[in-house]
This record gives sequence, structure tokens and C-alpha cells, in this order.
Amino acid sequence: MEDKKKQILDFIDSKQNEILELSIDLIKTLSQNPPGDESKVVDKIMEKACEWNFPDPEIIEKKKKRPNLIYDIKKGSTGKRLVFNAHTDTKPIGNTDKWNIDPLKPEIINGRLYGRGSADMKGAIASIMGAVYSILSSDINLHGILTMIFSADEEAGSVFGAKVLVEQGLKADAIIITEPSGQIDDFDSLSLACRGALLGKVKVYGTQLHSSISYKPGCINAVVKMAEVLIAFHEKLKKKLTYKDHYLYPDGPTVNAGLMVEGGIFYGVIPPEASFSFDIRTIPGMDNKTLISDINDFLNGMMKKDKDLKAELILEEPPLDNLLPAEINVDHAIIDASLKAAENVTGQKPRLIGVPFSTDAIYLANQLHISTVPSFGPGLISLAHKENEYINIDAIIQGAKIFALTAIDYLRGF
Repeated sequence: MEDKKKQILDFIDSKQNEILELSIDLIKTLSQNPPGDESKVVDKIMEKACEWNFPDPEIIEKKKKRPNLIYDIKKGSTGKRLVFNAHTDTKPIGNTDKWNIDPLKPEIINGRLYGRGSADMKGAIASIMGAVYSILSSDINLHGILTMIFSADEEAGSVFGAKVLVEQGLKADAIIITEPSGQIDDFDSLSLACRGALLGKVKVYGTQLHSSISYKPGCINAVVKMAEVLIAFHEKLKKKLTYKDHYLYPDGPTVNAGLMVEGGIFYGVIPPEASFSFDIRTIPGMDNKTLISDINDFLNGMMKKDKDLKAELILEEPPLDNLLPAEINVDHAIIDASLKAAENVTGQKPRLIGVPFSTDAIYLANQLHISTVPSFGPGLISLAHKENEYINIDAIIQGAKIFALTAIDYLRGF
């Protein structure tokens, strides 16, 4: 078996230029979300998959130009189903003046591939495809099904991506979401959990008057009152939240107030309304029903102390009002297979962590009850979404090797 694994690694080395070229082609292909259109990236994937003799895919598309692409690799006998997942959309480019290159004309500089989506997560798409290419080109058979899912809309709520897979009733024994997992070095960490979120705003009410008579009794400036609530929310709310300590999240949930602020009409008018938006990033064990109750209790407590204060909690529209954290059991066989593969390829065993953000695991794990690794892929977490995003080119090739060895181990390649 070791000889066959070496065959896989040698094959990937021999094809590394093709794998890197695929990464470059994917980065060149616009798929910013919003506005959202992953169709051209999917075309590129299918074009390369055809060239590499992959089987025909299944396309699930709830909305035009928002396809989800699924490849089932059956090479051997039946058994477990392992899914490698990556999303095909990217965050918007942002201010191009802050980029050192054209973000849609990727460049390799000092071993780094720069461009929008390089780390998050078009490099990972190429890694997955390189892994599958190596297995299909080998004489290794699998006891089970190896599936690639390239999903849409992850960067804007997954309505046309992971949530569509949930609606379709995707079945699998394990899923690895190949989001960038490196903290300091590529593949130095594997996440067992990801945070959930509660998003919304607090609206505060006042009295609309001419500002020249603000000294009169009953004049309540909604912006001033809102500012008081915002500061209290920022400084004191976390201590009021219900949660148990979690070993992967020693700092607990994060409370972020004032991400957006609204209020006021114009000069000369006392503001009658004002609001601030917040996001609270939850940890495993927390549920949003209790969290909402905690926030309302907090606001009600402030209003009891200040009779002039009227504040209201307004939640975002679904699904942003109830994104639950996700976690996989550390003893699951896919964790052991992934750790061994990474150590074999990189020489170091990844640390087990909980990532601070959310991934599509919040849908796939919680709603489909599939054991899901929230993040294990090439790239550094800190480079996602920012200007001058890059991925180390070595990490893309390492990813192909790690994913191939993980699949062979988990699906008992023979």
C-alpha cells in the first residue's frame, strides 16, 4: 500500500503545473458575491474535469447562474461516502487601489499566488481536483464513494448553495470543507468546530422636535440614547449571556456592536429614531433562542433603569437570525485520516482548533446531521477577504496530496 501512496504523491508532483494553471484560471474567472454568478467558474471546472476524464457531474441549480456542481467518483466497491467541498464564489474585490496587482490577473511572486479568491478558496478547488485526478489515474480502488461538491453562494448566506444541498437531502458519512485552515503555516491546524451567529439591530426611539427647544421636558434624542445602549451592549452584554465554557473557544462568544449605525434626519431636528447593528458569534452549546432571551432581558433591564429609554431588538431575516455553531467529534475516523495525511505530507501534525468564523458546516452538520470538518484546506485564515489575498503555491500541491491520502485512508483504498 505504501508503494501505491507513493505513486499518488509522485503523480501529483508530475502534474503540479497543470494544477497551478487551474488555480490561476479559476482566479481569473469573476465570481464575486454579491452580486453572485458562479456559472463561469463552474464552466472552467467542468472543462478541466472533462480533460482529466472525470465522470459526468450532476448540476443542481435553484437559480440561474448559481449552480452547485457534484462529482461522484466510484472506483471499486460500495461503502462510505466522503465529500470534499469548496465554494466557487468570492468576496467582492473592494478598492483596487489597495491591491498591488490586478486581483483578477493573478501573479506568482516569491512562491505566492496573488489574486481574489486565491486562498478563499479557488486554490482549494484545484487541490481537490488534483487529488481526484491522481486517484483516477492510479490503480487504487476505493471502498466507497468519493464526492466533490463545488457549491455556490457561501459568501452571502448559502441560500443558493449549501441550503440547496440540504433541501436535496444530501447523504454522506463525512464532509471536509476545504476552507483555508492555516494559522501561521499552511495545514498547521484542523478545525473541529466553527462559530454560529446571531445578526440583528437594536432600534431606539425618541421624540422628533425642533432642535432649538431641546431643553424642554420630554425631549429625547434617540441618537444619544442609542449611543448609551451601544456602549452598554459592547461593554456589558457578554457577561449576561448564557453559555458554558468550551475548550476550543476559551474566550467564549464575541459580541460586536455598532457594525452599522443609523439615525437622524437633518440639522435642526431632534432624531426620533436611531439604531445600531450587531453580530454575536456563538460557540458550540449555545442556542439562539436563549441568546435572544438574554438580549431582551438586557434591554428590558436598561429600560427599567431609564424611563426615557425605549429600545427594540430586531433580528435579521432568515437565515441570518439563526446560524448555529457546528462541531465534529474528535474521535471520528475522518479526523484521524486527515491528521495522518497532513503529517505524512508536511512533516507536522495539525493542531485541533475551533475557527472563529462560520462555514457551510452550520447547515451540513446541523440540518443534515453529517459529520463535517468545518475547515481543513490550503491557505491561511488571515488572508481571506482582504486586499492582496494570496496562497502559497506549495500549499495547493500539498492540499492535493493530503486530500488524496485522506480519501484513500478513510475509504480504505486497496
